Amino acid sequence: MFVQDELFNCRDINLLINCIQSAKDLGTRNHGFSLIASLAKAFPQVVSESIEDLFVAIGDAVKQVCAICW
Repeated sequence: MFVQDELFNCRDINLLINCIQSAKDLGTRNHGFSLIASLAKAFPQVVSESIEDLFVAIGDAVKQVCAICW
């Protein structure tokens, strides 16, 4: 087990993704996505394990923005 695995794991990413999905404010979502991007640089394997859930969260955010614009 690597030290980084002890510091951060897939459950933490999933929790962050759930927080992003439940956020109604676009700024909060954007900050969450920025945090995930930064974490992906440090822990690429951990983030890649949750990539499907991340894409769903991104899709939901895009739908929310499109609903506001139209």
